[in-house]
Amino acid sequence: MNSQELTHLHALLYEVRVELEDQDKVPAGAFSEYDSKNVRPDYIHRPQDAHEDGIRLLLKGIRHSIKRDPPPEKEMTM
Repeated sequence: MNSQELTHLHALLYEVRVELEDQDKVPAGAFSEYDSKNVRPDYIHRPQDAHEDGIRLLLKGIRHSIKRDPPPEKEMTM
């Protein structure tokens, strides 16, 4: 991916994060690693690998936020 595509993907994933936060679906600490890296989609002069890390950490936080326990198995009744 080129730099422009990475920053665009980074921005889209950041919007997903904001939407999850607006819906109160984010567990505590889900994005703490991302926040500690100090890279945002609008930091366009950061190196490409910084945006790759940001994308990876956003995906990790999003996955953690939407991960749910599997539904309980229904008992079969005859």
